[in-house]
Amino acid sequence: SLLGQCYERMNMTDLAASQFEEAITELQVMDETKKELLYNLGLLYERLENMPKYLEALKQIYSVDYVYRDVAERVERSYGG
Repeated sequence: SLLGQCYERMNMTDLAASQFEEAITELQVMDETKKELLYNLGLLYERLENMPKYLEALKQIYSVDYVYRDVAERVERSYGG
């Protein structure tokens, strides 16, 4: 997670996304760490204007914990709500 965040701050977005995605695949359970990784990945994709991947990451969190940060607001807004 931290390495991905460092890459993101250095505008190495492809490396950041790779780090987040690799870490996510290694976590089997949707715990706080995985939610944080998915959230960071989602925000990165939002910044890159890749809305399908942005929503995919946030919907994974929403399906298990819709009160996590501002995930519900972001996902529901994508449906026009």
